[in-house]
Amino acid sequence: DGDRTEEFVFLRLRDFRRAGDVLISETGTSAQNIGGLPVPDNVRYINQTSWGSIGYALPALLGSLLSEPGRRHVLCMGDGSFQLTAQELSTIVRQGLAPVILLLNNAGYTIERSILGMSSAYNDVANWSYHELPRVFGLDNDRLLSRVCCTRSELDAALAEAADTDRLAFIEITLQPEDMTAATTTVGDATRVYDYGVTGPTSPF
Repeated sequence: DGDRTEEFVFLRLRDFRRAGDVLISETGTSAQNIGGLPVPDNVRYINQTSWGSIGYALPALLGSLLSEPGRRHVLCMGDGSFQLTAQELSTIVRQGLAPVILLLNNAGYTIERSILGMSSAYNDVANWSYHELPRVFGLDNDRLLSRVCCTRSELDAALAEAADTDRLAFIEITLQPEDMTAATTTVGDATRVYDYGVTGPTSPF
């Protein structure tokens, strides 16, 4: 079945998007890998990479859903960012809204790993049971599509189920902590040099 990689996930997200969607990407790996993908007609894309405010995307999803509830909303964000504003999922549930949420669970801050401290504990986060949170916040099972994807075939099946559902779809995708795309590695290297100079930490010079 093959491993799930970030590259594979974003290729599947490219195919999952359709005309008329609202697509929200979190700062970090989601934005780095979604920003360059081709966009179908009439897709609204929400991101704020310039501010670097991780955790922004979930409340942004809430605001956009309230503004245009008739459009399909797709959110892609990592576990570290999600933990900063997870309570907004409770408001989404309370308002009866039904987005598609793709949660990349790679046990921490991937973009920070790419900058500095690949295996450092300060880039780790607690491993929540993310897919259970809609139920914790009071969502009935008949209004929820919750999946954990540990293989490529599980991800394909979950996306097929979520494509036209009228339920809130919460798809948790497990990834390896050090797995990242070339785009993320490039941004990490450039940021490290910008922050610390060419003779900074991990520099070969």
